[in-house]
Amino acid sequence: MISTAQWPGEETGEFAGATCALCHETQLNYKGKHVRIDGAPAKMFDMQAYVQALNAALRATSTDASKFDRLAARLGAASPEAKARLRERFERQAALTYEYATRSTASFWPWGPARIDALTLIKNRVTADVPGRAG
Repeated sequence: MISTAQWPGEETGEFAGATCALCHETQLNYKGKHVRIDGAPAKMFDMQAYVQALNAALRATSTDASKFDRLAARLGAASPEAKARLRERFERQAALTYEYATRSTASFWPWGPARIDALTLIKNRVTADVPGRAG
């Protein structure tokens, strides 16, 4: 999904990210046939593990200069100014992901594949997690 910023202070431009199909699409495989079912629960995706892994990767890239330099090179941020802008944007996004990983998806017990409380995650995101939107 490509989207643009919706709240003040968010990054502008295009983003790639998950759509509803991430959690609401599955596939049955039987005798070599594959049937995709839109709207069905995704049985293999572990949302909590994904968010935690993304958070760990962002934090590692934030603290390891060589990792950040590889990212900057892949994104074409070659000049010191471009790298500084990328670093600033990356740090903001990493902080938002950290908050999401430690607030919205945190629990004492791992969820595992196909387990998600989507309504609570959405409510938390809209009412508490998005900076500047807390009530």
